[in-house]
Amino acid sequence: MKMNDLPDLFITHFRIETPNSSRWNMMPFVFLGGAFVKKNTRKWLKEIEYLPLVENRIKFVESLKDHSIELLDRGTSQHSVLVYLDKLKSFFTFIDKNKQPLNTPLNVRQALYDYAEHEFNRASLGKIEHLTAYRSIEFVSAQINEAIAGVNFDIKHTRLKRKRRSRRAISRNAEKVLLHDATKLAKFCFEITQNFDPKDLISGKLPIEINVSRELKKTLVNLTPKKKKRAELNDDFFNTHAALAFNHRVSAELMVFLAMTIQNITPTLNLKREKFYYKPLNDKYEVREYKARKGGEIIFSIPKPYKPYFENYLQFLEEYAPNAEWVFPFLEKGKGFTKRQIRCIEPFRRLCNINQIPWTPPREFRKIGQNVLMRLCSNEKTAAEYAGHGVAVFRNYYETPSLQRAGDEITRFWNENDPLFHGTPKVSLFGSPCIGIPESIQAASGRLPAPDCITPTGCIGCKHYRDEDSFEYVWNLYSFRYLKIIESSSHRT
Repeated sequence: MKMNDLPDLFITHFRIETPNSSRWNMMPFVFLGGAFVKKNTRKWLKEIEYLPLVENRIKFVESLKDHSIELLDRGTSQHSVLVYLDKLKSFFTFIDKNKQPLNTPLNVRQALYDYAEHEFNRASLGKIEHLTAYRSIEFVSAQINEAIAGVNFDIKHTRLKRKRRSRRAISRNAEKVLLHDATKLAKFCFEITQNFDPKDLISGKLPIEINVSRELKKTLVNLTPKKKKRAELNDDFFNTHAALAFNHRVSAELMVFLAMTIQNITPTLNLKREKFYYKPLNDKYEVREYKARKGGEIIFSIPKPYKPYFENYLQFLEEYAPNAEWVFPFLEKGKGFTKRQIRCIEPFRRLCNINQIPWTPPREFRKIGQNVLMRLCSNEKTAAEYAGHGVAVFRNYYETPSLQRAGDEITRFWNENDPLFHGTPKVSLFGSPCIGIPESIQAASGRLPAPDCITPTGCIGCKHYRDEDSFEYVWNLYSFRYLKIIESSSHRT
């Protein structure tokens, strides 16, 4: 079979923003060693033509292509699909080196188990992290299981195990520095949004400078790359150095938006102007945006104090970027307005470094905001709902243990239960129904020890001793056990 006789293995979809990119071409996977060929060279197609064709792999790759299109139909982000294709490339590279067949579901399953063992060995040798190996196999196998019927690969039958990194609480001084840096960055971004004069974009004068407050005095910040006295005087600033000032203005608003809404950076960059509208809700404003992956609208809140500032920003876009499709567009010199990518924040990071402003990446910036909200409201559910996800996700990925909060809660507890002022404590240290008064169970066996609040066995025969089937109770009981282990290990017998 010749290359011209092969089926179309190029992924096409109306949501793809770079339809001509070679990253969407799955044709190399049907050639022995094709996945190893680098696509960043102009002659990569010629290199593949000289490789042996594996005909019994064509249907398998076709199924993977159809599944990739289905992922895009579901609303999966282009970035996620491209990550999936990159991981498939590593999988096929391993298959080609070992010349394993993929013509039946059984062969595919065996190849996945062999690949999992290969990744485990790499992780054991320190070439990659164990979590990286686990996630790679988990992601690839999940998509292949969906694309090919009968594979039924189970990662639990491999030696790869999910190992979560324990989050350790940072010191009070480190937490204070972290909050101080984030606050300093937020103030810098806010002052740029307020002191930026849009008329400077079309004035023809360079550099474009604004005043910001630093250490109780005003400082000029240059938003353009070079200090030139004049530029071409016209209304089109797209091809001048003023384009960088426009991008800095949008980047600053983006950081303020993330701080006020505590939203994820990816859906924020996906916001389009024609789908963006407000809905009054008490002292807040709801923003609704359709999300294909969810199959419905996502809702998040904009605090009422931020509303007039954000409306000013939307008016700025209406006057100076009327053709921009996105809420936070990126102006490419000579190309016009395009969708802003996460990497487009890099020039703004350099601007912060030049002006000695500590930089915090958008994702970390959002994480700090969530933990600040958690400290203010002391309610995980409220903090998680405001950020648009569940409590479990907040605990696993965003919540940072705080020594300061823990110290405040311990101090508050003992102020209310200190035996020197309030007598013997009547509250359970780990959240059980115990009230501190030992009472025997009616009609209990005489073999049970007498209840008391002193000996380890004194709880067994007490009617106030109850186990609860709840996460909080189990967590408190486990924490109390851990505390007692620490206490006992510090005393030598």
